[in-house]
Amino acid sequence: MPDHHRPAGDEQVEWTFPFAYKRAYFDRVLPETLALMRLIDDVRPAFMTTLHNGESGGVFYYLNRPEPELQDVLKTLPGRYGVPLHAGEPEHPSVKQLEQAVYLTPAMEDAYDYFEALGQDPVEHIGGAASDSYIKKYGTLGLTAEIPYWTDAAADDTSPTSTRYRDLLHAHAAELRGTSDVLERVLSAVSPDLVTGSPFLRASRSFIPMVAGMADTHSGRAGAPEHDRPATVAELASCRDTVHSVRLRFGGMLLRALEGELAVGNATRAVREGARELAETYGRWCAEAEAGAADETIPIRHLVAIQYGAILAGADRAVHGPS
Repeated sequence: MPDHHRPAGDEQVEWTFPFAYKRAYFDRVLPETLALMRLIDDVRPAFMTTLHNGESGGVFYYLNRPEPELQDVLKTLPGRYGVPLHAGEPEHPSVKQLEQAVYLTPAMEDAYDYFEALGQDPVEHIGGAASDSYIKKYGTLGLTAEIPYWTDAAADDTSPTSTRYRDLLHAHAAELRGTSDVLERVLSAVSPDLVTGSPFLRASRSFIPMVAGMADTHSGRAGAPEHDRPATVAELASCRDTVHSVRLRFGGMLLRALEGELAVGNATRAVREGARELAETYGRWCAEAEAGAADETIPIRHLVAIQYGAILAGADRAVHGPS
């Protein structure tokens, strides 16, 4: 049985800080988020970090402001443990890159403007803000280190390929849209018969439309003149990994939801057929991901060392300033 679960966006502490910009508005703050807001207001920290991981590929970081000396330290850390820096696609195309593997922390305002410029409705994509937005009023240095569990030699390979970058974006969008179509079709077919209201269902209803939105974004930006260039090995690899991740994450979560329905005795024809169809598709997705994987597992002690080293470097920079 698939064992991945990510709560729906409006059920995550880090995604439910207040946000208001143009037509977007979010105030459904979770109690845990409110507690964190009060703690930040009370402490007014010089430095704040949140623990993340990037699944596969290379290491990359988010900083809420440029810090050249700190960036140099962060970029050298992974190499000490044989882990490459990320050179592929950013998590979202609206993210601003300071240098390889170091990005400015995403701002929901920037994401809103990006969607708007593409002709998409930003309100459909925008939810709450995150802690790194809330700390801005105190001048807090914010750092997020995204450390993968697996990596491969393509993660930092910037060699050009024979694939045009715009063609890669179109193909990537098509794979994401195909994934979304499969999951949406199954979810729509079973929805009238569902009885549990499980967190897996809530998450599926949150993230499946997000996958369709990702496809629209990549197809919408593919035609930009600057994208008529060769794609790199790292860009191809990161797009491949994203498709596998999306399929196994969200396909697995929906499958768990349907298996949960069956487990409580809700075995209507629609639920049985939906679970069977998705189980077959999910098995094929797992096989494809396994067949195309060149990933090596990174020892946990190395991941901890990189994460901890980044935190110490960020705290030192926040407290003592540049050398």
